[in-house]
Amino acid sequence: MRAVVQRVARAKVTVDDVVTGEIEKGLLVYLGVGKNDAIADRTTILDKIINLRIFENDAGKFDKSVEDVGGSILIVSQFTLFGDLTRGRRPSFDDAMPPAQAEAEYEAFVAAARSKLGGARVATGRFRAHMIVSSDVDGPVTIWIDSAKTALIEYAVRTENLPEIAGRYRELKDDPIKGERAKKQLNAIVLAATQMLLSTKAIRSEDARPPWWMTASAAGVCLFLLMLLMYAILRRH
Repeated sequence: MRAVVQRVARAKVTVDDVVTGEIEKGLLVYLGVGKNDAIADRTTILDKIINLRIFENDAGKFDKSVEDVGGSILIVSQFTLFGDLTRGRRPSFDDAMPPAQAEAEYEAFVAAARSKLGGARVATGRFRAHMIVSSDVDGPVTIWIDSAKTALIEYAVRTENLPEIAGRYRELKDDPIKGERAKKQLNAIVLAATQMLLSTKAIRSEDARPPWWMTASAAGVCLFLLMLLMYAILRRH
């Protein structure tokens, strides 16, 4: 499942000159459902969106979620997020879930969002309709979320298993069926390992800072994992 999330001052969707959904301050979410998506993908994406800290606190820093600021969400179905331009210039949508199944997943996502935020704070477009979407993007702030990459990276980091998982995808990269996806996942793992090396997770408290030895330890672990990851990749050349 994929989502493009934009922070907006206001947004609305019209179908045949009729407004089907409209919000003020909040998030405009374009949602695409992949053919292999399951409940876990829906849960991952929704959790990321609701807890996405892209609203400023009093110090002007990204620190608050849409829930924290009492904002709303406008969810618009968007299968074109799975457009593939690997071959030619006309996008292929083979990775998108078929419409009938995708509509059920979309409705389940909307229902889950309403359950968490309250029905009045979640608006929608209309599935499989020609929609006109208008918005005042605030910032601009636009975030791309892919449940496949998110779930994989979080699992790899949590289990400290980046090298083994990278090696598994390295073996699949020349597979005629799974190769393209394996390459994308491998690139995502390398990027995650690099990001882990360059940054440590901030403590949410505004005044507290981690002691120097904690930062040094975290950097050391990240460097060690990155070295193991590169070794696993190079060993399979």
